[in-house]
Amino acid sequence: MIPLLHAGGTDCEAITSGLLDQPVNAVSSLAYVAAAGWLLWSRPRSPRLLVYAVAVSLNGFGGLAYHGSAARSGWWLHDWAILVTLGAMFLVDTEARRGRPFPWPWWAGAAGVLAVVALRPDAALAASAVLAALVVLSEVLLARSGRRAASRGTAYVVLLVALAIAVPVKLLTSSDALLCDSDSLLQGHALWHALTAVAMAAWGAAALTPRDQPAPARR
Repeated sequence: MIPLLHAGGTDCEAITSGLLDQPVNAVSSLAYVAAAGWLLWSRPRSPRLLVYAVAVSLNGFGGLAYHGSAARSGWWLHDWAILVTLGAMFLVDTEARRGRPFPWPWWAGAAGVLAVVALRPDAALAASAVLAALVVLSEVLLARSGRRAASRGTAYVVLLVALAIAVPVKLLTSSDALLCDSDSLLQGHALWHALTAVAMAAWGAAALTPRDQPAPARR
C-alpha cells in the first residue's frame, strides 16, 4: 500500500497502486448514480426532477473521479457536484415558499457561480456548509407552513434516519478516527456514500412532485 495522500486523504482508505487510487470509496460513489436513476424511474417526470437527478448523479461521477485519481479535475467535479446538489435543493425549496419558479437563467447562473467557487477547496467547503444550513432552514419553514404534504412523511423519515447514521459514521471512520482501518474493504466513507445517496433520493421523493412545484410563470 502507498501511504494516504492528499486526494481523499481524510477518508481513511489507503491509496493503492491499482487502477483506482481508493477503489472502495471510488466504486461506492456510484450509489449516487443509482439514486438518480431511481428518482427518474419512480417519480413523475418534471423539469426540476430532471435537473436534481442530474445533480445527484454528478456526485457519483465526481466521487469516482476524486477517489479514483488525484487529478485536479476530480477534486473540482467532486466539490461542484456537492454544491450544485445543495443549490438545487435550496432553489426548489425557495420556489415552493414563494409560490412561483425562478427563470431557468437563474438556475444556470447559480450553477456557473458554484462552478467557480469549486475551484477553491476551502471556499467550496465553506459554501457547502452555508448551503446545507440554508436547506435545513428552508425545510423547517416549509414544514411549519404546511406546504409539504403529510403523505411525504415516510420519505422524510428515511431522509432523517439515513443522515442520523451517516454523520457519526463519517466522524468515526475518517482518517485517524477511532474506527478507521485504511486497508480494510469495509470503509466507513463508502457507507457514507450509500447513506447520503439514500438521503438525496428521499429528499427528491418528498420535495419533487408535480403538485409541489409552482406553476410556470405566465408570459
